[in-house]
Amino acid sequence: MTALKLFFIIVFTIVGSAFGFAQKKVSLLIAEYDEQASDNHLQHLVKYVFVDGAMVSKEPIISALIKKKGEKKTKKQAG
Repeated sequence: MTALKLFFIIVFTIVGSAFGFAQKKVSLLIAEYDEQASDNHLQHLVKYVFVDGAMVSKEPIISALIKKKGEKKTKKQAG
């Protein structure tokens, strides 16, 4: 009987610690202009990852040309 109680205490402790200390992970996607956007017309889609409210990483997803050199309007406005 004592071994059975000990077994349940160990199992509940392991299960409780697994769910009790779960970190909340959230991602945020942001479109950013390149630092030299006036020259190269690039825009980047960047993923910021937060764990428990603190930023842990910044991952570039894709870069896109938003305006060709010499164009007066962006592709979206030209349509």
